[in-house]
Amino acid sequence: MRRSETAAVLDLGTNTFHLIIAEKSAVEYTVLHHEKQFVHLGKEGLGHLSDPAIQRAMKTLFDFHSKVKTYAPQKLKIVSTAALRRADNASFFLQKIKEELGWDVDIISGDEEARLIHLGVVHTLENLPDEFIIMDIGGGSTEFIHSKNKQILWKYSFDLGVAVLSPFHTKDPITTFEKKSLFGFLQERLQPLLQYIQNIKSPVALVGASGSFNTLRSMTNTTSRQISIENFEVLRKSLCHSTLQQRMQMKGLPNARAGYIVTACLLIDFVLDVLQSSCIFVSPAALKEGILWELFHSSKSN
Repeated sequence: MRRSETAAVLDLGTNTFHLIIAEKSAVEYTVLHHEKQFVHLGKEGLGHLSDPAIQRAMKTLFDFHSKVKTYAPQKLKIVSTAALRRADNASFFLQKIKEELGWDVDIISGDEEARLIHLGVVHTLENLPDEFIIMDIGGGSTEFIHSKNKQILWKYSFDLGVAVLSPFHTKDPITTFEKKSLFGFLQERLQPLLQYIQNIKSPVALVGASGSFNTLRSMTNTTSRQISIENFEVLRKSLCHSTLQQRMQMKGLPNARAGYIVTACLLIDFVLDVLQSSCIFVSPAALKEGILWELFHSSKSN
């Protein structure tokens, strides 16, 4: 009997490493195994991978390797994003992975990351509006993709993510001065987005891809894939008035995200104000699902 086609994708992000293994099905694909590990590659700095960061990464990759070996997928794709795009010793880390695990890792560009995020979202999330802007907040970068009728109209990858924004949150709770400084920084760094949005005549829906958006959705304790602006405002105020210790006790908020969620929430707040969106659609899918979808299809899509 012919074996069903299986594929595995590893997404080595700045904060989180993901592994997804799936089997091609009549619909799209069936997930056989999915997990994430908080590795925090950029914890000690984004320009250079520290020895502890590499040790954390290798420990997780050895664990992933045993699981990939168990499923023995016919296709395997491993990508890394902002952390390795910026690290001056990325080649050393990639060589270490090759020598110890036999794996080749592709460092993809921000533009390619945005394209694949779009693939993952449009082929996973149902009941999307015809037009929307996807926002994917990572540790070292944040991607924005304007989509209409499942076609990309514009995309941009900014070299800012929660690890980059962490210097704006040194006090707990975050201070008014820090918030003003953060918004000033975003006003300057997100100019290409702000200028682009000026040319869009009407408010556009915001689709948050995975990560911080999934966390906020979990904190609202809803089964819906939407977060109302009212519920988001309640969360934003609660998070901005909290200490790290208090956040670590909050339901639905993983401890590993407790240090980053405030700046992520303020970044979302800034974008919502610009877009004038009426709610947030939360997509469970992002980069890894886009890669997986493409592995199961012979031709690339926008």
